[in-house]
Amino acid sequence: MRVRNLLTKSALEGLLIVISLIYLAPFAFVVINSMKPAREILLNPSALPLTLYFDNYLNVTEALNFGKAFMNSLIITSSSIVCLVVFGSMAAYRMVRYNSKLNRFLFLLFVSSMVIPFQSIMISMVKVFGNLGWINTYYGILFCLSWFWSTIYCIFFVSRFYQNNSIFT
Repeated sequence: MRVRNLLTKSALEGLLIVISLIYLAPFAFVVINSMKPAREILLNPSALPLTLYFDNYLNVTEALNFGKAFMNSLIITSSSIVCLVVFGSMAAYRMVRYNSKLNRFLFLLFVSSMVIPFQSIMISMVKVFGNLGWINTYYGILFCLSWFWSTIYCIFFVSRFYQNNSIFT
């Protein structure tokens, strides 16, 4: 019985290894071809590179202006996280700590607004942001990410955390 169980586990592990190799093959194909010059890719795309050619990476980072894109991502992500942690946690604490009709109404309003799909308000948000001059600015994306959409989810989840942990009430 023990030998049969070991054989079953070994066969299953072998099958999982084969499946994972099948899933990883396209990724390996892309990485291998990214280190070849264009001529070598056209001649034999499945072969290993004759010499490692890293100029493709330099060309892509220059063409896509990778430094600016990385800085934009860093600024937007860090700013929105700070806004969410500060304002979302403060609002959630207030709603849980001071149980009033207004807080319950606001929480119900926030939770009910989570049901509204973003696509239904997207066009009107673009029009409003256009009138404010916030298209293609940090203000527009931060307001959309931090203040408008994600804060509601943050308030919901953090208030549930505060409510379930007695040290906060």
